[in-house]
Amino acid sequence: MDRLRKAKSCLRERYRVRKIGVFGSYTRNEQGSESNADIPVELDEPIEWDVVDLKEEPERMLGLPVDLALKGGIVRRPRLMRAVDEEAIYV
Repeated sequence: MDRLRKAKSCLRERYRVRKIGVFGSYTRNEQGSESNADIPVELDEPIEWDVVDLKEEPERMLGLPVDLALKGGIVRRPRLMRAVDEEAIYV
């Protein structure tokens, strides 16, 4: 979380990230050696193909695989949206 918190201003400037955090196994302290980090992201505006780069930045910072959950994309998936709303810890 600290690494993500430190990188937030850079991510905001480069990708217009409004909110970023973690949810899933890492917030429930259930992560294992094969776990990835589930990262909810809310953007000020669409970034098109730059989303690929946005995914790679947290992977480099955290040193583990990342699944991005873009708010604009998960609103159509109620179960995932509910998990993010209930578990997410934003930095």
